[in-house]
Amino acid sequence: MRYCIYLRKSRADRERESFSGDELSCLERHEKILLALADNMNITVEKIYREVVSGETIASRPVVKQLLSEVESDLWDGVLVMEVERLARGDTIDQGVVSRAFKYSCTKIITPLKVYDPLNEYDEEYFEFGLFMSRREYKTINRRLQRGRLSSVNEGKFAAPRAPYGYKKVKLTGEKGYSLEIVPEEAEVVKTIFTLYTDGLPSQDGSPEAFGASKIASYLSACGKHSKNGTVWSPSSVREILKNPVYIGKIRWNRRKCIKKIVDGCVSVSRPRSDSSLILSDGLHSPVISQELFFSAQEKLKQHGAPVKKDAQIKNSLAGIVVCAVCGHNMARRPYGKDSRHDMLICPYGCKNTSSRLYLVEEKLTYALSLWLENYSFSITQNPAENSFDPLVSSLNRSILSLSQQLTSICDLLERGIYSEELFLMRKQKLESELGFSKSQLASLSSRKVQSTPHNFTLSFPELYCALSLPQHKNTLLKLLLKKVEYLKPQNARGISPDGFELTIYPKLPKK
Repeated sequence: MRYCIYLRKSRADRERESFSGDELSCLERHEKILLALADNMNITVEKIYREVVSGETIASRPVVKQLLSEVESDLWDGVLVMEVERLARGDTIDQGVVSRAFKYSCTKIITPLKVYDPLNEYDEEYFEFGLFMSRREYKTINRRLQRGRLSSVNEGKFAAPRAPYGYKKVKLTGEKGYSLEIVPEEAEVVKTIFTLYTDGLPSQDGSPEAFGASKIASYLSACGKHSKNGTVWSPSSVREILKNPVYIGKIRWNRRKCIKKIVDGCVSVSRPRSDSSLILSDGLHSPVISQELFFSAQEKLKQHGAPVKKDAQIKNSLAGIVVCAVCGHNMARRPYGKDSRHDMLICPYGCKNTSSRLYLVEEKLTYALSLWLENYSFSITQNPAENSFDPLVSSLNRSILSLSQQLTSICDLLERGIYSEELFLMRKQKLESELGFSKSQLASLSSRKVQSTPHNFTLSFPELYCALSLPQHKNTLLKLLLKKVEYLKPQNARGISPDGFELTIYPKLPKK
């Protein structure tokens, strides 16, 4: 007979630990109780599961997911827990998953008060009733906690789990709740961020030099200042500080309320930024900057801030794939809009990794990936009635048109002196090669479409990648084939060679 122990803290356990001076934690006490119970029942415990992550659903608790998977595989004859409520406090679906796992595997649930046998219908009903009452108790506790947090916010107390940059969280003396205390070194950095953003720095001619979020992040990183996590500053971190009213003595709550939706049968949780349910109250803590400086920064943010479209699509085929080999962060695309220059791939965290033209990185990556996947082929199912070839043909037509436009553009760049003759010839040869390849693929697909008899055909990686015109489709394909790609270009390579960078590729598929 094989038995295990499952341990998990409840919210009440955490509150007791925070206010009591007990040397033993809740999990240690429960472990001793259940081990003593096992000795009295002559049970040998082979494994102990400890859940340290708090979560409402099974999906957010990895340890209980592993336990249920092993229970469904008939790995255990019994599981020892303090209470059946420790197993699940989720909704009806989660309760059903737990109940069904133990029922069909005939696994017993052993508690200090009762042993639940799933083959006994009365024990089964009592177990399901216990899960139902556990859910009710969870919702009651959650409502009480939310009311308590809202009351604390209205009283000016700090209710969030983590203090913002520039402050540390301190317990209030003589009453419940927490407040914020200024960290002098971090507060100076906050003042610097607001001052640089609103006033800038005087340049050599005496005029103020403007500073945006990206430039401030680079400036702070160059000065050796680190963010709250101990990493280099990012533009988004700087913008969050500029928007946070906590620095003028305010408490902000409910700005990013949890929104739950069902996506493909699963619960998807998002926390969009919204001011509709925002609560703003006067805090008990001291401000770091003046209100005049804060509202001056807000006016500038309104002038320069561009809202992100809800239906925005990926424009960088390498998004989330290429990472900086120096700092480990994702490389980002810097567009030039209507400028004649090409989009750049940069590290937005201000490290010493030099940027490169995005199309050059994509070309070198796809060429290396083509060599790696040389002996692979991708099968595509064709339904002649649905004209499956039409999207590929349209995509190739758009690719041919784009390459033709690029050939015209490089001639214009040569005449304007932006391209050297060597770079022009290199780019011309490359584009003509790609154009010829696209035209050959178009001719091949057109002939297959005329035949329209086979239901399956295969493409190599270059053929498939060339047939995709939208960046998000290329991005999806690359993410299926690659774990990540590390990008490195030393500063001494700047201006010497446009493609003087190194790519370290981590493919998901082995080389044949």
